[in-house]
Amino acid sequence: MILPWGIRSIYDMLVILCFGVIADALVSTGLAKLGYRYVNIDDCWAKHDRDSTCFINSHGHSWTFPSGIKALTDYVHGKGLKLGIYSDAGHQTCSQTMLGSLGHE
Repeated sequence: MILPWGIRSIYDMLVILCFGVIADALVSTGLAKLGYRYVNIDDCWAKHDRDSTCFINSHGHSWTFPSGIKALTDYVHGKGLKLGIYSDAGHQTCSQTMLGSLGHE
């Protein structure tokens, strides 16, 4: 199977398809025209540490977004929609397992 550019695994394709179904539904049902333009990724997308500049690792877990978030973002943006990503203003997110953004705003 030849995967589209930027997609490195079947699992990554499933992630895009899952969010893609939501993006497609917003467009096909007319909700996007009514102002529903965001596909939001909830908690537990990031790694448990920060990068060398103290930012939350935006690439996510290797099992969450194997090719990074860019491939998903490109798909959602291609539908004329926007991608939102959950964060938290505290030390940790609601799951109590991921880093919040307190002190790093």
